Amino acid sequence: MVKQTKTYYLDTNVLIHDPESPLAFEEHDVVIVAPVYEELERKKSDKGPVAYACQEVFTLLEHLLQTQPVSIEEREGGHIWTIITLPEHGRLLLHYHPQERLAYADEYLLHEIKQSKGILVSKDKSLRVNLMRIGLQDHVEDYKKDRVLNLYKGYQEILVSQDLINIFYKQKSLPLECLGDFAPKELYPHQFIQFTNECNEKHTALATLQNGVFLPLHEIPPMKIKPRSREQQMAMSMFADNSIPLVTITGDPGTGKTLLAMSIGKWAVQAGIYKHMILLRPIVGEGLGALPGEKNEKLRPWMAPFVDNLRPIYLEPGQFASPDDLLERFMSEISVEMEALCYVRGRTWEDTLIIVDEAQNLTPHQAKALTSRVGTGSKMILAGDPTNNQIDNKYLTPTTNGLVYVVDRMKMSQQTAHLHIQNIERSPLVKDVVKML
Repeated sequence: MVKQTKTYYLDTNVLIHDPESPLAFEEHDVVIVAPVYEELERKKSDKGPVAYACQEVFTLLEHLLQTQPVSIEEREGGHIWTIITLPEHGRLLLHYHPQERLAYADEYLLHEIKQSKGILVSKDKSLRVNLMRIGLQDHVEDYKKDRVLNLYKGYQEILVSQDLINIFYKQKSLPLECLGDFAPKELYPHQFIQFTNECNEKHTALATLQNGVFLPLHEIPPMKIKPRSREQQMAMSMFADNSIPLVTITGDPGTGKTLLAMSIGKWAVQAGIYKHMILLRPIVGEGLGALPGEKNEKLRPWMAPFVDNLRPIYLEPGQFASPDDLLERFMSEISVEMEALCYVRGRTWEDTLIIVDEAQNLTPHQAKALTSRVGTGSKMILAGDPTNNQIDNKYLTPTTNGLVYVVDRMKMSQQTAHLHIQNIERSPLVKDVVKML
């Protein structure tokens, strides 16, 4: 049975979210109308990740126009359609009209969908609702390609015999094939495993899977900040393991993600494992250009959560130090740079530890651009809470943000490790807030 070809109209925000989105619709036709193209033109002159995403769209279009069959049709009313035939896909239709290109993109798309009965793909909830409330719910949808519906946790409990636990403790290793019938169907590189005695749940062992062998967790160096739970023990283990260049960690507020990363990071730079540390948080909103001062002055308010995590690292209960004093002490002990996402394009970080906090506010495209900066001898930690109340970017959701995208796409790589932690350690109040509100 031949599938019916559909026509998808892409909103500007979809193209910015994923510059390769025109190739994501299999055998169906994809349309970029003139006002959307014009909006990309305007935004490409700005600075930062949005401008770069626009440039990436034009790079893709140029490549397709140069390498694929192209035809041009002039239609009634002065409309010009450039039609690109894509192998193993449908057609990409680029629309142009000298007057209509200046129209407001959302209004133009609404009009087009009413007339053509095509399908609008948009990250804009209000635009989708506008179409739904006039009876066009079958003609509008969110961009679906990058959704992650079942997020990998990075941890699994396996019931085994006491003999296998004894072998693991004695030999400090256990080949995967020794599990026999106990082996689960799916295991991933650097996945954390808790072996539990099938007859006595109090007899356990923690391990991590590396190249088909279960090994003890990487040793955590002696330091003031110590793990308060098994979850934190696993997190600090993967942070301290410099053989893994990319680690991701997810969890509720107060689980210790940033504190543990900064504590291990400070130790690693002082120990000479890395020469430098970079602290980075996505800036959602108007960006740095709207703020006064030089880069470090602009970044200071955004970096306050990092500074807050210096208090338990340096201070004892009851002691006080100003944020400036804490940051000055931190920066006097190790080489630290505060960075913004808009400045990382084209950089290569070597022998550097990069900690990215609030990574749930990255788009998948931004996450790819950021992780591709990691050079020889470097490690990147992506930390965040990919739940609705922690996402500030209006076009992202718990299933489409850059953090979950990296977790899902990279879980098969030997270069990555991931852990989702649940135990909240900040305070009893935060435990109840997360649970009840």
